[in-house]
Amino acid sequence: MVPTPEEYGKINIPILTTTGYYDGSQIGAIQYFKQHTFYNKNADHYLVIGPYDHWGGQRYPSKKLNGI
Repeated sequence: MVPTPEEYGKINIPILTTTGYYDGSQIGAIQYFKQHTFYNKNADHYLVIGPYDHWGGQRYPSKKLNGI
C-alpha cells in the first residue's frame, strides 16, 4: 500500500516506525516517514533506526549481525 499525498495528509494517529542499519526495507521505512511528515505538517510520527536487521527492529533482535 502506498498512500496518496491526500491520504498521507489525513493520517492523524501516532506512528512509530522502526528499522535497522541492516534492514533491507530501511529505505521504505524512511520514505514513508518522509512522505507522511511532508504531506501532514502535524504528523505525530517517530522514526527509530538502530542496530537491527529486519526482524530485530520488529520483535526478534539478533545477538549477531553480519558476523559482529
